[in-house]
Amino acid sequence: MPDPNFRETVVLVTQGERNQTTGVIVNRPTDRSLAELLPGERFKPFSEPIFFGGPVQLQGLFALFSADNAPGEALALLPGLYLALHAETIDALLGSPPAKIRFFAGYSGWAPGQLRTEVDRGDWLAVDADSDSVFLKDTSGLWRDMVRRANAVRADAGDLLR
Repeated sequence: MPDPNFRETVVLVTQGERNQTTGVIVNRPTDRSLAELLPGERFKPFSEPIFFGGPVQLQGLFALFSADNAPGEALALLPGLYLALHAETIDALLGSPPAKIRFFAGYSGWAPGQLRTEVDRGDWLAVDADSDSVFLKDTSGLWRDMVRRANAVRADAGDLLR
């Protein structure tokens, strides 16, 4: 991928109601946490790194979390996996955090049809998402693992076509 924002990234993506495509980069941890950046007792439990989610709204804080139901407005990505993009939902999550939560500075977004064009052009490899991969503590090998998965899927599809 020629864009340095997305070179060797794994992006969890969903398509919204108005055909907008939104996601977060799940393998780019920063060296800072909410506990380090924000004063007060409220933020001390959040010592995991904040991740670089993408080049859109870099000053914003967003959250990927696992829960039975979203506390507020959030995009459903997989069953029980949500992406919170609104301040009110983030605030609710900070007050009562689920067991699995990851915070992001920025997110990734594409205009309607843009990501499909990039995939068709061969800029991206696509694999089915899974909740376990997005919450890995060590994401250093995640991109290589996803490339292997994508290539295995392509090879299996080629066998079916023969």
